[in-house]
Amino acid sequence: MRVIIAGAGVAGPAIAFWLAKDGHDVTLVERFPSLRTAGLQVDLRNEAIEVVRRMGLLQTVRERSVPEMGTIIVDSKGQENIVQRKLEVETESGVQGKTSAYEIMRRDLIEILHDATKENVTYRFGLSVDHYRNIKGDENSEEGPKTDKVEVTLSDGSKEMYDLLVAADGQGSRIRKHMFFYRPEDDDSRWLGIFSAYYTLPRRDYDTSFCRMYHATERRLAMTRWHREDQGQVYLMAMSNTERFRRALDRDVASQKDAFAAVFKGMGWQEERILHALTDAEDFYADEMLQRRSTAWSHGRVVLLGDSAYCASPIAGVGSSMALIGAYRSLQAWLPMSTWSIKRLHVAEWVRSKGRGAQPWAKKVRDQRWLLPDYPEMCWRRSPSTARSSLTDDSRSRSLWSPGAGAYSSASSVTGGTAGDDIWLPSHELREQPEEEERAEVETFPAHFPTFVFAAFAIYVPAYLATYRAGPELQVVEDKVDVVIKETTLTPDDGTGAAIVADEVDVEEKVVLREKPVSRWRILAYGAPNPRDQLSSILTFLINGIFVALTADALFRARILYPADDLSFVRLGYVSNDEAKMLLREPDQTKMPVTVEVRIADPQPPFEDPIWRLAGGFRSTADDTDFTGIVTIPLSSRHPRWYEYRTSNNHTGRFLSAPRPGQLSEKTDGKFTFLSTSCILPRFPYNPLDHALAIPGLRHLADKLPSLSAQFMLFLGDFIYIDVPSRFGKSIDEYRMQYRQVYASPDWAPVAQNLSWIHVLDDHEISNDWDASNTGVYQAALEPWTTYQANVNPPKALRAGTSNVRRQNATWYTFAQGPASFFLMDTRSYRSRNKVPFEDEEKTMLGAEQLEDFLAWLARPEPRGIKWKIVASSVPFTKNWPVNVRDTWGGFLVERRRILEAMWDAGARGMGVLVLSGDRHEFAATKFPPPEGSKWPASAAAHEISTSPLNQFASPFPTYKQTDEEDVKLKYIPSGSSKFGAFTIENIEGDSSLHYQLYVDGKEAWNTTLVAAKPSSNSSGSIWDFLKF
Repeated sequence: MRVIIAGAGVAGPAIAFWLAKDGHDVTLVERFPSLRTAGLQVDLRNEAIEVVRRMGLLQTVRERSVPEMGTIIVDSKGQENIVQRKLEVETESGVQGKTSAYEIMRRDLIEILHDATKENVTYRFGLSVDHYRNIKGDENSEEGPKTDKVEVTLSDGSKEMYDLLVAADGQGSRIRKHMFFYRPEDDDSRWLGIFSAYYTLPRRDYDTSFCRMYHATERRLAMTRWHREDQGQVYLMAMSNTERFRRALDRDVASQKDAFAAVFKGMGWQEERILHALTDAEDFYADEMLQRRSTAWSHGRVVLLGDSAYCASPIAGVGSSMALIGAYRSLQAWLPMSTWSIKRLHVAEWVRSKGRGAQPWAKKVRDQRWLLPDYPEMCWRRSPSTARSSLTDDSRSRSLWSPGAGAYSSASSVTGGTAGDDIWLPSHELREQPEEEERAEVETFPAHFPTFVFAAFAIYVPAYLATYRAGPELQVVEDKVDVVIKETTLTPDDGTGAAIVADEVDVEEKVVLREKPVSRWRILAYGAPNPRDQLSSILTFLINGIFVALTADALFRARILYPADDLSFVRLGYVSNDEAKMLLREPDQTKMPVTVEVRIADPQPPFEDPIWRLAGGFRSTADDTDFTGIVTIPLSSRHPRWYEYRTSNNHTGRFLSAPRPGQLSEKTDGKFTFLSTSCILPRFPYNPLDHALAIPGLRHLADKLPSLSAQFMLFLGDFIYIDVPSRFGKSIDEYRMQYRQVYASPDWAPVAQNLSWIHVLDDHEISNDWDASNTGVYQAALEPWTTYQANVNPPKALRAGTSNVRRQNATWYTFAQGPASFFLMDTRSYRSRNKVPFEDEEKTMLGAEQLEDFLAWLARPEPRGIKWKIVASSVPFTKNWPVNVRDTWGGFLVERRRILEAMWDAGARGMGVLVLSGDRHEFAATKFPPPEGSKWPASAAAHEISTSPLNQFASPFPTYKQTDEEDVKLKYIPSGSSKFGAFTIENIEGDSSLHYQLYVDGKEAWNTTLVAAKPSSNSSGSIWDFLKF
């Protein structure tokens, strides 16, 4: 029989071996000019090992195997969480782990198969099968019956007749495409949305022969394997940023590298090394994973084999093994066409061997959520709702590892489960993560315990119904007992015995009962129904039902009815004297491109005019940025001006450009005003009649904005509350929705389209009292915060020791406007654990780089006219809040002391230093005087003004308390669910004064004035003091 095989990978040479051994004439064509030596590390498992043994190649495979010792799963710091050593087994009778006893590079396995077949098989390189045609045999031919044939047309134009065409040309098989061109219903293949990249990197001395696997947040995976003494392999996989990856895969290799570098940036572990190797890699390969499924694997005299026929996914880890098994079994059964036969012959042994169990390899896995590949003919898996497993070393609770797939299932699910639909990567790290709920001191909110509320009502309903089946409740009105004694003398008949006196006692008790009186108020107060008063009982049931309904309304109405997926909006970010940043969201692609036009609203002729000019725009938006875009608008005037803008998707607004550093604006009568607050929780206080996204505090702000002429709002964190009233998820999509819902509030537009908002990060944008650095949900939280807030923030901070070099990847910012210079801290991303002792020398809130930049900023001379250094800290700088003080600067006393001394240095040079904070849902003004008798004058004192919330609960009890003379209370106001402050700086009689106004629930509640200190006599002057602008 003449057989032609397409593809010189694993499956093609494998079936060629058996066909040639049986004496058939075999030709193998390969479109590459030689054997393809590129490829990943593969393994042989279970029955594939037995197939190789029967081929007589097992010892050769062993000699060329990779010396991988096992698999280690690490966390973001490289610590080993799960260790499984290689299990030396040779057949399917044993158990195997992630690392097989036969790990081998794909090129080595191909060379072994080629060497075993080249004497008996004709290899033709540089050729491929262009198309084929099945030819039906003629039973009535004059020359005798003719069998079916297949006419094969090769890429060189030649045509030849064969008895069988075997398509072993991989997932992208051209023969498969031809086979299913007229039968697309038989092809059930699909793209999985998993994007992978492979390349090599140099090996270092400390790299051990273990496969190291790191599961990062945001559904990312990085893995290294070491096959040579000088070289290893990197595998990257991600299941996010779908559109970005697909666009990159349609472009050149450089674009693909950029996409993977951007997505894996910030993953942790060996990030710098892996991404550096990515940049230099010459063997980089990337693709989206494809799952091959079909209802038929043959067509006439054409059969599919290996990945062209069945491929769960490239990460299933069984491709080479299934190719070897398939080749061996296909020859035995002569490739029957029925689906049942194919399943039976190609799959049954593999599933049976898997069902015998695999050695559990996990020491500890927390909240594990991996699924097996979805290929019904090859494996079964549990549904997502039951996919969690707690893996132990107890053989009775043993779990199965699907080789290389990164997939778990319980032993019972292998034999009794059903096929599912999804393959996905975990959205968390495989490491012991701190549970936010365990370490959080959660705010009180009426619906914060929804499970309890709904469970209690579920118990109450049957209890309510049961009362109608119970008998009436009775009470004793009268209890009367009558006792009658009758005495009788008995004498014997013969008169000889003594007489007997007998007493007969008759006791009669009379009990009078009546039903207990019903107290209507008791029924209503306790919620306990009584069948004798049905009206009150029904009323109390309705009251309880209303409370449950209100809880459900507070929890779910916004989520169900207002996810804001189609939200289109615009907001102003940072506005300086020469540019303005603007964030736009537009999910409707029919409105693309989106453009922004701007003009001066109050031009000063002859050099200014009111003509509309194109300022920028974008051609499209995509899901990877939640359909947002950034436009940076250049400002034409060197002086403060009112500008108007309009967008092509019908958004309009206006803004005031900022004065240059050191100057004040005539537009605002020589005053520089900005606002500050923090903490927004929509729909608080709860009102069932309010819009589901209502933010009453914004209404108070909108009422005051026209009279304040503010330059910007400095928002000090907790713009969203991801965990209040309840956390519904930890995905990027969940965080994105929370931001959209604030921006979709009917109260938002009046305070945003005409006012610049700049932001700092705090805990509720991540999780309450966050102190876990960049682990856990941090990356999922940071991406939306960057998209909606940081991308339009002021410039990143200057690197310490430089005058114009901005620190890349910083989440802290600096800028100068008018009479003030600002530093926006990140107090969450780099802090030490809160539980570390307060006086620990190494404990840090800012981290080394941010602290260095901040101290340099405090020490840096400012241009003439700048008299204030203003620090934005999301948490209070004072230690006067003893409740949960560890989460504030009061829990970081060593670093706080170092900062205070730098602030006093700045004050001694004539700078007013003011810290702005929020977080506590209260207001407090605090003074930090330098120690008496120190080198600093009393005028060098720093101050703090802490203002919050803009819309949240207020503390019902005072929590601020001065305990010493280091932090001196100036004013404390705990009440008010809406607070914000206005800061106005102006020159009065040669002094720079800062006037502060506190607004509580829309009314001015307190004000004060601070004056910038004069330089002390022993402070050195700055060259900036002698320059004029």
